[in-house]
Amino acid sequence: MSVPSLPNHLALRQSPEKTADQTNTTRKAKLRHKRPLAGLYCRVSSPGQEEDGTSLDTQETRCRHYATEHGYLVDDAHIYREVYTGTELWERPKLTALRSAIRQGAVTHLIAYAIDRLSRDPVHLGVILSEAEHHGAVVEFVSEPLDHSPEGQLIRFVRGYAALVEAEKIRERSVRGKRARLQDGKIHNFGTELYGYRRNKVNGKREVYEPESCIVRQIFRWYAEEKVGTRSIVRRLNGQGVPPPSISKGLWQDLERRPYWNQGQIHRILREPAYKGLTISWRYDKVGRLKPETEWLSLPEGVTPALVDSPLWEAAQKHRTSNTGAQTRNQARPYLLRGMVVCEVCGRKMRPSPESRGRLIYRCSSRETPSGPCGSRRVPAADLEQWTWEQVCHLLRNPSLIAAELERQRQEGPDQRLLADKDALQRSLAKLAQQQSKLLRLFREVDEEVYPVDLIKRELAQIEKEKAHLTAALTQIEAQLAAWQLSVERWGAAMDYCWTVAQNLETFDHHEKRRMLEALAIKVVANGRDWRIKGSIPEDEPGGIMSQASWGWDRLA
Repeated sequence: MSVPSLPNHLALRQSPEKTADQTNTTRKAKLRHKRPLAGLYCRVSSPGQEEDGTSLDTQETRCRHYATEHGYLVDDAHIYREVYTGTELWERPKLTALRSAIRQGAVTHLIAYAIDRLSRDPVHLGVILSEAEHHGAVVEFVSEPLDHSPEGQLIRFVRGYAALVEAEKIRERSVRGKRARLQDGKIHNFGTELYGYRRNKVNGKREVYEPESCIVRQIFRWYAEEKVGTRSIVRRLNGQGVPPPSISKGLWQDLERRPYWNQGQIHRILREPAYKGLTISWRYDKVGRLKPETEWLSLPEGVTPALVDSPLWEAAQKHRTSNTGAQTRNQARPYLLRGMVVCEVCGRKMRPSPESRGRLIYRCSSRETPSGPCGSRRVPAADLEQWTWEQVCHLLRNPSLIAAELERQRQEGPDQRLLADKDALQRSLAKLAQQQSKLLRLFREVDEEVYPVDLIKRELAQIEKEKAHLTAALTQIEAQLAAWQLSVERWGAAMDYCWTVAQNLETFDHHEKRRMLEALAIKVVANGRDWRIKGSIPEDEPGGIMSQASWGWDRLA
């Protein structure tokens, strides 16, 4: 009787030579991990920034050299390089990832080239330093030592606050200069050119650029007079090889990858009042949101020559507001999930379309783009719509599912990053209170002839300003945490809503089903027969506010 051979993994374990090799490898790994592991953070404010000592490559080189001199390990996975302004904190993705690594204990040291590379805001810097200290990490800078004494912290704050104030002054002067130029009836000289025009920087007016202006006129005629849709306009322009507005930005050197027209560019042209000769500036804030009309600045007539007459422009606006087509399309081809299906591959919306054999399907809109289809599979419309409605009915008839989902959210708790930021802000406020107490005691005991009392007063004023910044940031985070807590406590209203609607589900027609799916904010992510549905239960309150009682199911083929 033969003895069966051992499996390979057991045979390896019984080999003395292999065991010794594994032991040596483990010992070396342990010795290696005894050395501190550093995370390097490098930042510039703009892609073209090449100041001495602040370029990304220079920063990384000097930070690596500093880590080597001090015996720190540097893992490529913990080198964080980004292009972002130093006056922001929570919006920087790379810094957020580094802070997460510190909280998880993945790095023991944070190395940056200089303080202003890590943050230009003393409040934000205090949050980062406090968070690192709380989790046992050390923050070091290559070009300057970091004094952790109370006096050093105060001096660092004063320096940082002065830099922040100077940056704000520069921004304010720049904005004031731009506004003064606009008020003098001259357009600004920054930003890209408006399609169809070129700026005359001497007299502050726009001049017609005929190779592009003729395209603008043609777009308005197609849309307002011939009622050509925006998708058809895009196909015509791309088919004729007309360069789009983005070509003027000078970022496309490879002709094989040159940009193409898209619907967003057509819509921006159609709603731009400058094309009828009306020049309006200061319409948008720094994040692209439309400001109230009271804040707009209208420039004199003649600053921008009209490319189309006012009646044609107004006809285009009227056609834009009335050309949604949703009701007409649903009457002709009643797709239940029109506008609610998203491609799993590329994230674009999937549009309903009949196949040649008459079967209704949803297909990704990427097939209409110049880059071509994304590769996602067609989705059978009838099966998807039936499954989606069944899941919605199942949810509304079983509100306990909502209760279970909300209980899961309650068990998971709020965003851990918000909690960590809250702790860091609270610790920073406590430290400021200690510094303020020391300065007040010094203020009462100091001899005015020996120590300048005015300096103490200024430092106390700076601490009050920092406390105000920290308190405002803390209030914002606490509001987000309170909103999360409120959402998980609203499951009672969500269950009442489900119970009320479930009584009439059997009598719903197509339009009533559509309204129900819209009220539930239904979104279906699909690819072939792989479907995932998400939604939320609206509150039974005036105003139609949506609660965060989210839910979802997967259906995998």
